Amino acid sequence: MSSERARRKNAPTDGRRRASYIVNGKARLGDDEVTDMTTDRRPTDRPTSHRPGAAGLALLATSIIALAACGSAAGVAKPSAVSPGGSTAIVGLASPTATVAPASATTAPSAAPASPMPTPILAPSTAPEATLKTLWDAKGPAPVRQWNWTPAIDPAGHIWTAASFDNVFRIFDRDGKYLESWGTPGDGEGQLLLNAEGNGQGGIAFGPDGGFYVADAGHARVLQFDKDRTFVRSWGTFGTGDGQFTLPLNIYTDPAGHVFVIDDHRQDIQEFDGDGTFMRVVTSGMGPYMAVDSTSTVYAIDQDDHTPHKAMLYKYPAGGGKIAVADLHDMVNFATGIVIAPNGDIFIATSDTGGANPSYLTLIQLDPTGKVLHVWPNGAEAIALDPKGDRMYETFSDQVGALRAVALPKP
Repeated sequence: MSSERARRKNAPTDGRRRASYIVNGKARLGDDEVTDMTTDRRPTDRPTSHRPGAAGLALLATSIIALAACGSAAGVAKPSAVSPGGSTAIVGLASPTATVAPASATTAPSAAPASPMPTPILAPSTAPEATLKTLWDAKGPAPVRQWNWTPAIDPAGHIWTAASFDNVFRIFDRDGKYLESWGTPGDGEGQLLLNAEGNGQGGIAFGPDGGFYVADAGHARVLQFDKDRTFVRSWGTFGTGDGQFTLPLNIYTDPAGHVFVIDDHRQDIQEFDGDGTFMRVVTSGMGPYMAVDSTSTVYAIDQDDHTPHKAMLYKYPAGGGKIAVADLHDMVNFATGIVIAPNGDIFIATSDTGGANPSYLTLIQLDPTGKVLHVWPNGAEAIALDPKGDRMYETFSDQVGALRAVALPKP
C-alpha cells in the first residue's frame, strides 16, 4: 500500500489530519506536545500499523476535541448549488485515523487576501464518455517491481518515469520506444533511493535551462543535475522545519526556475529558488498531488476537506492567496494526478479509493473556471500532457507496463 493511499484510507472523518510524530525528543499528536520520548526523528505511525494503544487513543480524543472546536469556529463555505438528484456520485470514504506528520508550526503559508473566497463551481457526477484510444503501452527493461511514478517530459520531448524499486528513471520517446535508463542507485551524493516505507516514489522536474531536479524520497532530499546530467547539489534533511522533508513525493518547476515540492507526511508544498534556497510554504493540508502552470500558479486538491466538501480544487497565485476553483466531491473519490494545459484547462486522474489495490477510474478535463468539459474512463496513478497536446501519458502502480499514451480529442 502506498503511503499516500494509506493515509487517505485512514483520514479522520472531521476533515482534519492528525498524527503522532517525534520531534526534538518529544512526541506530538497534531499540535499537542506530550512526554519526552526519544531523539529519533522518524514518524512514529507507519501505514502498516493503524491500531493505537490506550495512551494514543486518549491523546487522539483530546486532539479531536480541540480540533473540532477550531473547526466549528472556522467552518467552510457551502457551494451555492447541490448535486442533481439521482446523480451517480462516487461517495468518499470515511476513516478513523491518520498516519502523517504535521508541517512545521513555525512556517505559515502565504496570507490569503482579505476578500471572501468565491464559491467554487460544484461539478456534478457525470457519466464517462467513450474510452480514449490507447496509442501504445511501453514496458522497458523488466523491473524489480512494476511500480512507475509520475511521468515528466524533458526539453527534447522524451518522457521520463521512475522505476521506483530499481531506483532509476526509464526514458521513452513520444512513440513509446524505450531509449535508456538513467540514475545511480545508492546513498551517496547524486545517488537515488526512489522508494520508501515499502512504496514507490521518484518525482522529477525539468528547469528552463534543461537541468532537472529529483525528489529523492528515500533520502528525504532534492537532487539537482545540470542539462548534461551532472550532479550539482542536494538540499533537505529529514524533519518538519523550513527546507526539510519527510517524504517528498512530487516536484515541479515554473518558468522562473523555482522548484515546488509536495511532501506526503508534512502535507505541504514548499517553494525554493533554483539553487535550493527556501522561499515559502505555499500551502499546507494538501496533496499528495499538485501542478504548476505557466504563470507560476500552484494547483492542489484537498483530499480530506470538511465533509461533504472533500476533493476541493484550489489554486495559489504566485503573489499569494487561495482561490477555490471547483468542488469535485460528486465526481472524485481520490485524485491521483493533476496537469495544467497551456490554455489553462485542468486534467485530473482519479481512482476509486485512497486505500490498497485501487481501481483507476476516470480522467477529467475542466476549463480554467472549473467547468467540466470531459470525463473519460481512463484513470491512472499519475499523468503528463504531451507538449503538442494530442496525448496524455499515464503511469500505474503494481500493474503491467511502465508507461501508456492515450489520444486526446482535438479542441
